Amino acid sequence: VEGVYGNNEQGGLGNLVQETATKELNKINISEADMALLHQGFYQVSHGTSALTTGRAFSNGAAVSISGKTGTAESYVNGGQKAN
Repeated sequence: VEGVYGNNEQGGLGNLVQETATKELNKINISEADMALLHQGFYQVSHGTSALTTGRAFSNGAAVSISGKTGTAESYVNGGQKAN
């Protein structure tokens, strides 16, 4: 994330409102092909044609392309799994 942006009169990306400092928390070793597959899955949550496309309502009419995830977020803290 580079920052928080406003929107323009057409609903597209506007000016930078607040710049955000980034901090890398974790890094995983993943191939570009696997990362592309993950990106496609996130995209399909909002743009897929299946009856199971749970995020379609959020993307209809959006001025920018959005992606999302479904399900419960999970974290691993001190070696243990935790649902968020």
